[in-house]
Formats: sequence, structure tokens, C-alpha cells
Amino acid sequence: MMRTCFVCHNFAEHETSLLRPVPDFDGLLITKQPGETFLLPRLLALDPNLGAIHIIRDPRSVLSSKHADAPDLYATHFGLWRESRNAAESLRGHPRFLPLRYEDLVSDPDAVQENIRKFFPALSRRRNFSDFHNFAAASGDALAALNGLRPVSAVGIAAWQRHLPRIKQQVAEHPDLLDALVECGYEPDRSWVSQLDHVPREQHRCWLPERVHIFKRLDRWLRRERKIRNYARALRRGNR
Repeated sequence: MMRTCFVCHNFAEHETSLLRPVPDFDGLLITKQPGETFLLPRLLALDPNLGAIHIIRDPRSVLSSKHADAPDLYATHFGLWRESRNAAESLRGHPRFLPLRYEDLVSDPDAVQENIRKFFPALSRRRNFSDFHNFAAASGDALAALNGLRPVSAVGIAAWQRHLPRIKQQVAEHPDLLDALVECGYEPDRSWVSQLDHVPREQHRCWLPERVHIFKRLDRWLRRERKIRNYARALRRGNR
């Protein structure tokens, strides 16, 4: 949506790591990688030319999302949503970090686009967000993740209600989900949970596992730290 509706000089075809070396060019690069939100506090401190937009969404909708390549698996779990939210909260008020709500984006996309333009003056509007689906040329991976290109619409906001067994499972495994819904303004209190009283609790598998072996976590941490050091070196050399 960003690269279709704003002028940009380069972009990632799909979800590309912030730590990946970037092409040598002058201008604006747009990428997306929601799984790296937790890195933003460090990267924004390192890179004065980096700006970030974070979109928060009702965790119940996130938890009931499925990937087109694995229709039997739910995409993610509350632990990752919590990690992303905590990182975003630590950046609230940062001059290069713009928090947005998914529900606002799909309800009034052009107003949200104008908020983005005002927050990042270097951006120039090319098309309206509301016309995104008429002009977008997404890669195969992006189409799979999005389940196809569709007009921006608010009809899916309450789609989690069709996945109540999944929601009940996640509430049981992550009780703090109930507090997060109130804190983020998605529910006034916990009374909504009565919808789950007669819902069977089922075990649902997740595309991104909730539990990762300690050695695999250590390997990921080491790889990530090495990439962050390379990112910092590239900045010092003026190559980023």
C-alpha cells in the first residue's frame, strides 16, 4: 500500500528484514517486516534516517488469521503480538515512529494516509489508499500473505468471532490477553469473554511455534546481533 500510494525510489517485494543490506541508491526505500518490531528501539537509535510505522490490531483478529499457503494453521500467537506491542509502547512519542490502528486504516484509509503524509513530510502522495487495489502489483508471496488483493474494507474487523475455539485456546494460554484488550481500547472490560463460555476448547497448531528450543533461540540471537553490528558499521561508513 505504501509503495503503491506514495512516491518511493525503491521497495522490497515482500516482507524483507530491516537488517538486510540495501541497494546503493539515493532516495526513499520502503519495506515491511512486522516480525522485527522488537528491533525498532535499537535501530531507530542507531539510524537517524530510519522512520517506522507500526500498525496495532485487535489481537483476536491477529490470532485468528491464517496464511494461504497453510490454511490449516493459524499464522501467529499472542506472545508475538505482546512482544510487538511492548516494543511499540516503548517508542511512543518518538519523532520518527508513528503508531496507527488497523481499524482506523480500513475504516477511513485516506484520512490515515494524510496522517502519515503529515508525520513524514518527505513522503509525497501518488494515489489514495482507498484506490490501492486498483493499482497495486504485488509479488506472489505478498498475494499469498494477503489472500489476494481486495478493496480496503472494514468488514473483517469482527472476523475473529468465527474463530472462537482458537480465541478460547489463546486466552487459556495467555490470560494477559484479556488485560491487553482493555488497555488498547478494544473492550471496555472483560465481559465479552462470556461469549466463550460454551465454546469447546480445541488445540490449534500455529505457523510460528510458541515454543522454540533454547539452542535455536540462541542461534537466532547470535545471527541477529551480528547483523545489527553490520548495520551499525554500514552507517558509520555511510553505506546505508
